[in-house]
Amino acid sequence: HILHVSTAEELAYLADYRKGNVEKLRKAHRAWMIAHPNRKKCKDAYRYALNVGKLKRGVCDVCGAVEVDGHHTDYEKPLEVVWLCREHHLEAHALLRKG
Repeated sequence: HILHVSTAEELAYLADYRKGNVEKLRKAHRAWMIAHPNRKKCKDAYRYALNVGKLKRGVCDVCGAVEVDGHHTDYEKPLEVVWLCREHHLEAHALLRKG
């Protein structure tokens, strides 16, 4: 679940929440990794490729923004990503949830 945060107040609230719920968040993260091993493997390969320079960030495919996330359309292909800014990445996942 991706959360859209837009204000400094919301960021501060989330930071406080994380500090007060470290173990709860850790357990949820572990549960996600167990439930989605293919996504975890894909995410790990993607991060490694970025760190070693095998994969370079582009710009948002929709609006051209330079701060982007890599969006996977196929978790079996970790280095094939669509570059999307946070706003358009959230929209892509919202569309996927709607089916």
